[in-house]
Amino acid sequence: MATKPNNGKAHDFSKVAVIPRPVDDRLSRIEDLLLEMRHEQDVMLKRLAKTQAQLDALVGKPPSVAHLTDLFKLRQ
Repeated sequence: MATKPNNGKAHDFSKVAVIPRPVDDRLSRIEDLLLEMRHEQDVMLKRLAKTQAQLDALVGKPPSVAHLTDLFKLRQ
């Protein structure tokens, strides 16, 4: 059975050309991700404020969420 002679040459695999997405598409995607992250941060801060208020009620201290209200003002 005859085999193809191998002359010691590596196979020439062609490279797949990568076409970058347009800048507008990439920037809009980044903006969407930032908005989603900000929403998640707002949800976490609200949960934290609620939990802190519950903890303060259990301990019997006056509410100590005044410092968290400053965080909500950053959004403006």
